[in-house]
Amino acid sequence: MAQVATGQQITSRERPTSVGAPPAGLVRWREERAYVAESEGVFTVAVERVGGASGAVSVGYRTKNQSAIAGKDFVGAEGTLRWADGDDITKEIEITILDDDELEKDEEFTVVLHDLVGGAIFDYKTDGGAEETIMTVVITNDDERAAAYRKALQLLNIDYDNLDLAAADYLEQIRGAFSYEGPLSCRALLSTALVFPWKLALAVMVPPPGLCGGVPCFVMALFVIALQVVLISDFASQMGCLMGLKDSVTAITFVAFGTSLPDAFASVQAARGDRTADNSIGNVTGSNSVNVFFGLGVPWLMAAIYWSSAGANDISVLNAWRRKYADIPGLLEAYPNGAFVVRGGDLGFSVIVFTTCACATIGLLLFRRWGISPPQELGGYRPIAKGSCAFLIFLWFLYVMLSTMKAYGTI
Repeated sequence: MAQVATGQQITSRERPTSVGAPPAGLVRWREERAYVAESEGVFTVAVERVGGASGAVSVGYRTKNQSAIAGKDFVGAEGTLRWADGDDITKEIEITILDDDELEKDEEFTVVLHDLVGGAIFDYKTDGGAEETIMTVVITNDDERAAAYRKALQLLNIDYDNLDLAAADYLEQIRGAFSYEGPLSCRALLSTALVFPWKLALAVMVPPPGLCGGVPCFVMALFVIALQVVLISDFASQMGCLMGLKDSVTAITFVAFGTSLPDAFASVQAARGDRTADNSIGNVTGSNSVNVFFGLGVPWLMAAIYWSSAGANDISVLNAWRRKYADIPGLLEAYPNGAFVVRGGDLGFSVIVFTTCACATIGLLLFRRWGISPPQELGGYRPIAKGSCAFLIFLWFLYVMLSTMKAYGTI
């Protein structure tokens, strides 16, 4: 652990005080950024009291992980520095740097001064502001064996400490799938049993976000979401077939509800973390944009290119295509060899209803932002929040009801 020298004077260049210091003085790092070789062993950082020395002053310090990890790259340290009345001698903190032979990039950690007592202040213009002051320590890898591979490590963004940490996190998330926290009740146990296969599958298939900058986690999460969407679509189609529902009705109810649950959860998290609904609306509209432009546009483009280049590969297929689309005026004459056709159906009516409901939703949010004093866009006064929730749920039921009535010819 760190050792503190309480009376050793350190010779250093004078650095001007950037803010007006009170009589108790200003506490700061001698250097806000320092470089230390991995093989150096013990590294010393200095803390100054300048601009005044009236009264006793104390300040806490602690190391904080960044790309360098305590216990792997350095020995974590924490403690308290103290100055007596009239004492302005610079104090030292000794931090042990751990040397190893593993291939690593240059890494860094920070040392934070906090909880300043005695009337002294921090320099608010430095890193950390007025509440604390932060020094960054960069550990440079000077191993001879690692020197030849440093450039390759930088290109591949590989760090063995992060790999070790990610492996520990991976095992922990798998163990977490088997854990249960909460009251023991039949309802809780039943819900836990139902979600256990999903928890275990996600814990195994999705690596922790600390691995390789989170790229594997992002890619595998997208793969799992795509797999879940495929399963929900197939199950919903089978359910709609057994219940005798039209495909368009199944699409806007079971399929849409199931595939939109991840978006709903993401929007809930965004709403809890923000004071406005901007990120929640951005998440939903962004998801819809991907569904429409990418999910529909790419398959339609591929099918249109195929039909334009190859056409029907058999005369029986072409005759079947002609019989299927004989009711569309001018289509057979314009495309004698066939083409990829998508019937509009009731899409236009559904889009009009959806757009109207979306405008009503935006209007409600704008009213809650600017029409109420104080603004209560998210949360706020309980009756208004419940009324807004009921109104938005009503809009969803209205959209489903009108679209269903149009599909069955009632409208």
